[in-house]
Amino acid sequence: MPQNIRHEKTCGLPPLAIRCVVCTGALATLLLLCSVYAILAHPVNQAGEASALGPTLVSDPSVTALYQEAHPYVDWPTHELIKAVPKLKGLEPAPDQDALPTILKKTGENVDYFFHNFVATTARERIHQAASIPRGSLMDLAVSNYQDGYYVVLMISRGGQDQLDEYRTDLEGKPVESGGGRQGFLLTRGFAGTEVYLHPSRQRESTFRYLGLQAKAGKQCDVIAFAQRVGQATPIGFTTSSVSVPLLEQGVVWIDSTTHQILRMQTDLLTPLTQIGLKSSRAEIEYAPVHFATLDRTLWLPTEVKVVVNFRGAIYTNRHQYSDWRLFNVETKEVHDGPPLAPKNPADPR
Repeated sequence: MPQNIRHEKTCGLPPLAIRCVVCTGALATLLLLCSVYAILAHPVNQAGEASALGPTLVSDPSVTALYQEAHPYVDWPTHELIKAVPKLKGLEPAPDQDALPTILKKTGENVDYFFHNFVATTARERIHQAASIPRGSLMDLAVSNYQDGYYVVLMISRGGQDQLDEYRTDLEGKPVESGGGRQGFLLTRGFAGTEVYLHPSRQRESTFRYLGLQAKAGKQCDVIAFAQRVGQATPIGFTTSSVSVPLLEQGVVWIDSTTHQILRMQTDLLTPLTQIGLKSSRAEIEYAPVHFATLDRTLWLPTEVKVVVNFRGAIYTNRHQYSDWRLFNVETKEVHDGPPLAPKNPADPR
């Protein structure tokens, strides 16, 4: 490229570490890569002091040992599971598992459609962050923070594979730092790709159980539970400024019985990670259809997300609200430092 030409992107956005990085290859094989689930901006310790240490990777063997002793709630009696997941109240328990293969097959087809037909999108995102932080013998310090901006989800190519990536900007289009911008808060991300657990190529990495039927928003739903299999599933990651550890998850999924679209998901840790003080991490995601008229295409995308994390005695709560989903385009223009280049011959077919 001549030195007197440079390209400027009018919406230049630096990549953020995200909860789910989804890769699709030529055979539509999806991989959930180990990446960042949550980042604390200068996380506070028990005394309320900011930590400036770099992250320390917790060894895989120690984490695997914990997972080997896990008791995922796919194995729990239904009445105990309802206590652990209050949103299951009103569930009509399934008498058997006969319907499970069909539910997984048809839901998996919808998930596959989502990733194969995904287009770059952006939404207005409002985030309410709250933290209850222990302060020694004193009462907890309760603080809150609001963010209002735009959430961008792109399908990009890296190493010959397509990956789902995401970014955040403020209302003026300026990139938002991944740390959350204020001390002691947690910034969560990656919810657009959470349904990857039910992709046909990923279902073998989890154990599934059909829980039964439940009404949601006036629709009858098939409800299933899942738990990632130790040694088979690719973990996501939990990273703060002081620690980094791979995570395995379990969850509950509400699926429209007629269309087999995922209406709601809840994910939890497969087991508490005591080495780092991560007691629990729960995400509740609501989905709704978004129709892109110019493409005549409908995608099911998050509308509301609630995340509650219990980390080292502090409780972090994030509430995300998404609205006004639109197609996202990055415009590129040429900026010439020298005299303008001669235009191509109009007759030149190139």
